[in-house]
Parts: sequence; structure tokens; C-alpha cells
Amino acid sequence: AAGQIAEENHYLLTLVVDDVDLKVEQISAMAAEFGGWVVSAQVSRSGGTDSAVAYGTITVRVAADRLDQVLALIKDGVHQVESESVTGQDVTQDYVDLSGQVANLESAEAQLQEIMSRATKTEDVLSVYAELVRVRGEIERIRGRLNYYDEASSTSSIQITLRPTPVIQPVEIGGWRPLETARDAFQALVNLLQGAADAVIVVAVFGLPLLLVVGVPLWFIRRRRRHAAAPA
Repeated sequence: AAGQIAEENHYLLTLVVDDVDLKVEQISAMAAEFGGWVVSAQVSRSGGTDSAVAYGTITVRVAADRLDQVLALIKDGVHQVESESVTGQDVTQDYVDLSGQVANLESAEAQLQEIMSRATKTEDVLSVYAELVRVRGEIERIRGRLNYYDEASSTSSIQITLRPTPVIQPVEIGGWRPLETARDAFQALVNLLQGAADAVIVVAVFGLPLLLVVGVPLWFIRRRRRHAAAPA
């Protein structure tokens, strides 16, 4: 850790998408494809059973050298990128301090082990052993923090908040929805015109042949009777 160690950039994205569930699945698969993994993922729903709206959050970690490519793919095809930000922190000094603490604790651990090897009284052995356990626990805790810094220098974190594409709500004035009234009136007019057109079609298809078959013979019969009844 002689070089500079910096904590990874932490990206925050808020995306508006048409299908929240599908986007969560796509981001999860994308993280695995690029050698990363899903840290956490959650999808919640609000509203009734028939009109439930989904919201989601997902956090992934990917290799730092693939970050730009992954970000571009995550934002591809979304309805809107509502917000985007990045935070970072230089932890070089903290890393150096922790490394020094580990070295000191390991030196103290070696001395305690030597003391315990020469102890002859039971109470002395137990006392030194308890101190050894404490020192070893502190070493493991600090090493865990150092491992996190090592991982942070090679991977980046992306936290994505997913919001559904907004649905236009109907205009309502004191419980009256004029747009719905206009829509219903227009639909009624369409239905009326459709009924009239259907009636014309029925008459044209069935009425004309019936008129030819029945009406024309009747006309000839009436005409002959009229001529027969006329005076010579």
C-alpha cells in the first residue's frame, strides 16, 4: 500500500423506465456479465391490485475499468435519466494509519505469545491468553477494513433508483371529469353512427334482392289488373 489508495467512486442514478421489474432483471444480468455482482435489490408496489405501480432500487458493484461501459448500458433505452451524481473519498491517510496499527498489534501479539510460553502460573497464562484474544480480534477487524479499501480501489459501486413512467391523470374539477364526459359523448356518437351505417348495410344487402324477387312481380300483376279493369 505504498501508492495512493482512494475509495471507489459511488454513482447514484435515478431512472424513469417503462418496466421496473424488467430493468432490475437486466441490470442484475449485466452486472454478472461484466464480472460484478448485486449488492442489494428491492422492488415495491403501491396502489390497488389492478393498478399497482412498481418502484425499485438496486445496487451493483462492477470492475472500475468497465464502469463507463456499464453506466452507458444501464442508461440505454430508459424513458428519462432523472438525476445522476458521483461521490468519492481519498482514504490514503486512513489506509496508512491502519497498516501501522496492524504492524504494532502483530508485534504485541508476538511478545504476548513469548510471555505466555514462559508463564508458569495458571492465572498468568489465562490473563495473557485473554489479551492475545483481544489483540488478535483487533488485528482481524483492521485487516477487514484494509481488505475493503483494497476491493474499493478495483471496483465501483452503482446505486440505481427506478421510477415508473408517469401515467397522465384525468382532469377533475370538484368530482367532475370533463374529459371523461367528452370522451363518453364522442363514443356515444360513434356508436350511433355505427348503428345507422349497419342499418343501411342490412337494407342494401337484404332489402334490394327482396324487392326484386317480390316487388317486381307484384307491380306487373297490379298493372295487368288495372288494364283489364279499364273500359274498352
